[in-house]
Amino acid sequence: IMEILSEEDERALVMPNMVMDKKISGLISLGQLSLKYAKKLRDQIPEMIALDYYISDFEVDTVITNGYSGAYKITNYLISMGHTKIGYVGSKFATSSILDRYMGYSKSMLEKGFEIRPEWTIDDRDSEGDFIEMKFPDILPTAFVCNCDEAAYIVIKQLKAMGYSVPNDISIVGYDNYMISEMSDPKITTIAIDATVMAAQAVKAVIERIENPLLPFKVRNLEGDLNIKNSVRKLK
Repeated sequence: IMEILSEEDERALVMPNMVMDKKISGLISLGQLSLKYAKKLRDQIPEMIALDYYISDFEVDTVITNGYSGAYKITNYLISMGHTKIGYVGSKFATSSILDRYMGYSKSMLEKGFEIRPEWTIDDRDSEGDFIEMKFPDILPTAFVCNCDEAAYIVIKQLKAMGYSVPNDISIVGYDNYMISEMSDPKITTIAIDATVMAAQAVKAVIERIENPLLPFKVRNLEGDLNIKNSVRKLK
């Protein structure tokens, strides 16, 4: 059974119909939930799995990608291509995954001794999680690490509208290897996540939780692979 949770129901702490009607014995929750809603949901159905997000100090089985490692890897790739002035696109505290990816980017920059300039950390969404028009400073870096492919796609469109060429003027990388990374012009260099493996891990986790409710809670971290496309220019 699949049910879409609206923003209004989440704010009002309205539980899904399939939970209230007691139609299910396990639940996979896909996408970031507020702590209040997640706690109430888990109280209703303890056999719950958080997929593609996690909440600090909240005990629940979780299946996520290693955003910290992935962003570290893709930032290192930009550095290997000659970039030293690199910014980050993502509202850091909007979701746990965006913050993890920011920390991976930061580790790569600090290890190499490159400056993380506050004006080059660009918010991409509002407090409700909706994408916003991004505000770029007058002086731009040579590359941006974007927290996801959709953000990277929007950045490329905005920069083109401002008269910049990607990747000739500014290089852009994303995360997730979503379809939009292939639709983009240029195609976006990104971190590829195997969604099939992720889904299989989530199903395995929820079955294990149903069969043995007393199991310790686990966080299953899946690594992503660098997928090089056309959105990065090599600097001399």
